[in-house]
Amino acid sequence: MRSLSLLALVALVRGNNVHRYVHMNDLEKLEAEILGKRSTELNAVEAHTGQTPLFKAVSEKKTTAVKMLLKAGADATIGDKDGYTVCHEAARLGHHEILLMLLEKGLPCTTDYHTDGFTPLHRACTGKSEAHTAAVRALIKAGAPADQKAKNGMSPMELAVDNAATRGLLKTRLKKVEMSKQYKAEL
Repeated sequence: MRSLSLLALVALVRGNNVHRYVHMNDLEKLEAEILGKRSTELNAVEAHTGQTPLFKAVSEKKTTAVKMLLKAGADATIGDKDGYTVCHEAARLGHHEILLMLLEKGLPCTTDYHTDGFTPLHRACTGKSEAHTAAVRALIKAGAPADQKAKNGMSPMELAVDNAATRGLLKTRLKKVEMSKQYKAEL
């Protein structure tokens, strides 16, 4: 028991091999490590970043490492030191492929409010790239309401001010929602 505590302390201070192999994108060593005797390191949190290996893989856009860690049973609900989850990070980066993996795992990416009042949809809407629009599309397809207000009252549309493609996507979705409401009201 004492050696496990010491191992956990070292992992907390310096990170661990799983963190290291994710950062290096050394998939062979990562696979060997997560299949090996140190699989308890899957959810170890680095002291200086507050990140698990999974969070690090998401933040560094290492899709294959994310897939491997999820398959190995990494806990995708552990946030970083600031409370951001892997869903928030993938959305912030506009990484729709990783978002789709997280949604497949059943994570609440569509309703995951951070203490700052933003959901992953709000984060994706602040991005300017096509990748952010793809992330918004994935979240809306998964059920994130296109009119979902942040706790500060801002809507996804207001946050997408610098991305015409995202605004167009949101307008189309909002129009469909409105038409559906009107249809139901007429019944």
